[in-house]
Amino acid sequence: MRPLKLTVSAFGPYAGKTYIDMEKLGDKGLYLITGDTGAGKTTVFDAITYALYGETSGDNRKPDMLRSKYADKDTPTFVELDFEYRGKTYKIKRNPKYERASKRGTGTTTESAKAELTYPDGRVITKDVTDAVRDIIGIDRNQFIQIAMIAQGDFLKLLLATTEERKEIFRRIFKTDNYEKLQDRLFQEKSSLSNEYDSLVKMRNSDIKGALCDSDNVDTIDLGKAKEGNLTVEDTLNLIERIISRDTELKSKSENSIKDISDNIEKINIQLKEAETIENLKRELYLTEKNFEKSKEDFEILSNQYEIASKKRENTPKLEASKAIIEQKLEKYDNVEKVESLIKDDEKNLENNEIKLKKYNEKLDNTKNLIEKYKKDLETVKDCEVKMAEIKKEGSENKTKRDDIKILKNNILEYENLCLELSKAQDEYIKSSEKSKILKEKYEIMNRAFLDEQAGILAISLEEGKKCPVCGSTHHPQPAILKENAPKEEDVKKAKNEMEKAEKNESDKSRIAGEKGVETSKKKSDIIDISRKLSISCDFEEIKNISEKMLYDVTKKLKELKDEYTKEQQNQNLKIKIEELIPNLENDRDFINNEIKEIEKIISSLERGIKENISKLSEMKKELSEFSSKSEAEKQIQVYKNEIDSINREFSNSEKKLNESRTNIDTLSGKIQSYKKQLENSKDIDTEKLNYEKMKLESQKIEFSKQSDEAFSRLTINKRIVNNINNYSEKLNKLEKKLSWVKALSDTANGTITGKEKVKLETFIQMTYFDRIVSRANLRFLKMTGNQYELVRKKTAENNRVQTGLDLDIIDHYNGTERSVRTLSGGESFKASLSLALGLSDEIQSSSAVKLDTMFVDEGFGSLDEESLNQAVQVLAGLSEGNRLVGIISHVSELKDKIDRQIVVKKDKTGGSHINIII
Repeated sequence: MRPLKLTVSAFGPYAGKTYIDMEKLGDKGLYLITGDTGAGKTTVFDAITYALYGETSGDNRKPDMLRSKYADKDTPTFVELDFEYRGKTYKIKRNPKYERASKRGTGTTTESAKAELTYPDGRVITKDVTDAVRDIIGIDRNQFIQIAMIAQGDFLKLLLATTEERKEIFRRIFKTDNYEKLQDRLFQEKSSLSNEYDSLVKMRNSDIKGALCDSDNVDTIDLGKAKEGNLTVEDTLNLIERIISRDTELKSKSENSIKDISDNIEKINIQLKEAETIENLKRELYLTEKNFEKSKEDFEILSNQYEIASKKRENTPKLEASKAIIEQKLEKYDNVEKVESLIKDDEKNLENNEIKLKKYNEKLDNTKNLIEKYKKDLETVKDCEVKMAEIKKEGSENKTKRDDIKILKNNILEYENLCLELSKAQDEYIKSSEKSKILKEKYEIMNRAFLDEQAGILAISLEEGKKCPVCGSTHHPQPAILKENAPKEEDVKKAKNEMEKAEKNESDKSRIAGEKGVETSKKKSDIIDISRKLSISCDFEEIKNISEKMLYDVTKKLKELKDEYTKEQQNQNLKIKIEELIPNLENDRDFINNEIKEIEKIISSLERGIKENISKLSEMKKELSEFSSKSEAEKQIQVYKNEIDSINREFSNSEKKLNESRTNIDTLSGKIQSYKKQLENSKDIDTEKLNYEKMKLESQKIEFSKQSDEAFSRLTINKRIVNNINNYSEKLNKLEKKLSWVKALSDTANGTITGKEKVKLETFIQMTYFDRIVSRANLRFLKMTGNQYELVRKKTAENNRVQTGLDLDIIDHYNGTERSVRTLSGGESFKASLSLALGLSDEIQSSSAVKLDTMFVDEGFGSLDEESLNQAVQVLAGLSEGNRLVGIISHVSELKDKIDRQIVVKKDKTGGSHINIII
């Protein structure tokens, strides 16, 4: 995929319509996207990503945030991209949802998000455009930004990630989540089967513990062993089956004995029932005869009571007449009660108003006192604003002084640190000077010895008959002799290099010490100047102690001023509150005075009314002197009524009882004749002997029933247990087989095999990708580091307790060590990060058969020195071999001189940005 033409309108920082002809940049090589910070360099890639996928390259920029804040309301927001893929040209146009000027009226309306894709054959689609782009290119948005864009701020993420963090990254890129799901599914299945197995074992053991045995049975001891788990399941089953057999036999014998005893008891019950019937008849006859005599006596008494009640009934007409006379006067009692009630109400009202009057008088006094108090308080706080201004001014002066003291203290601290650094630099200079002197003396001695031995070196090459290169003689009677310890030329050169390095180091240390001395002197001068500003006049060594005391005093003063200011603020609030309260209280005072006058009028009116009604009530009571009240009259009426009712009720009851007694005597006489007739042919039965025999039989029956019930209960429980154990055993055998191979799979997939490294299946798959990524990354990393460093996946874990497999180390070929990538310097980390990101991009394209002819690298070059920057540019230039175009997004000025083709983004003074292409 290669971008050919890009048009953005009201998009990001681009206010108007901006056209970028990317074909001018060629079809391979490097180009630079440079410009002002915040001008919109990364927005170029955002626009390409948005056109293709409807989202930007970063997660922080949502589609509805893309409209330019500099654009006017009539400028539409859209991105249009022409791109080439595998020799075919496609065009895509897309706009986000945004607010635009309404075509009618003066308001705004919402423009919906739209997309349009034009195929090489002219076919146009407007639905599912993102899916169509994904089908054409073969990758989604996340994969595209991983392959085509090494984004600003993302360089170190992959380099310094842990195994768990890399798993998340690779899972999204290489779609390995199905392996994770398989791991989880296997673990869940293993856990489920294991839990089910344990649950069945517990249930089986619980059932065994519930097995029962007769305490007299010889198998009791073995059953106890089975419950404690000391017998095999097979032995336990045989034991329970044996107990069941014995209980079955015991139950059968008990039931036969119970049947025989029940038959004998039934015969005795028949005889006892007959004896009970005779005894009941005799008892009933005795009771009935006794009751008959008593009923005759009661009949005589009731006859006398009836005569008395009849005579009392003759007086009821006189009582009715007296009751009627009193009832005629009841209405007059009602009028008396009304007047009494009226007097009570008026007296209550009078009492309430007098209480109310007293309260209002008290309230009036309190209000007057409050008004007087607030006026006095107002006088005491009237000058609070002036005092607050004075405190604020003094506080500002002390704050300025405190800040100056803090600056002084910081300078003193910096001065002390500089003194330590100066002392250290001076010591290093002295050491380097001594080392330089020693190496210089060594070189001079070796050089002098080397020059002295040049004749000896020449004599070694002389041959008789051949000319000497010095004197021309062909005869050499006494050639110079070379000493054994004479230095060689390479040793002299090495000593010279060591001397020159030492002299350079001495010069550097001297320069550093000098700079530190100047810096220390300047800092001391600054301290003296600030001290004078603060009026501190003392020896330099005392400035620190004096400044600390001054800071303490100023801080204490500021706290005191703050407390005073707070107090005056409270006074100000009090003043405002009092000024609001006094008018309200004066209004309350006037209102209370008016209320008091009204209440006094009401009290006067009530006193007159009460006096008049008392006089009226006295006249009315003279007419009704027989009873003191209506209730007393009604009580007397009720007395007459109750007496009449009582007489009538007594007569009625006596009449009814007399008739009932007569009927009862006739009934009892009939029963006596019937009982005597039934007892004529009865015979005597010995019930005590029968009951004793029945009791013995029932006792035997109970014992046999108990044996039978206990045996039945044990049989029911033990048969159920045997059935359950057989079911559990069958299920456990099946589960055990399945659990065995599921556990083996789960432990392998989840990396939990004992004694092995903790590598999960998904991680193992990702390790293959990671090894290929590291291999591709090292092609660039070795080149960028001069073959010093090589990335390597950590093959062994620190222990077998943590998940591993995706950790990363580096090999330092200069010293042959392997260490963590976290030990790299800032520039080295950038190189490693860039190499790893490029390796990831290559692997994604290789594994997905995607063809991307363009790539962007966003920032990160600022941490590189000149040599590293050159190496990085060379590596990136290598990416463009073939037909790949690489864009570097950066504001590093050195890159402008190294890369000729440039897209320059500039901010406009009126807002927004514009683009120029430099070829």
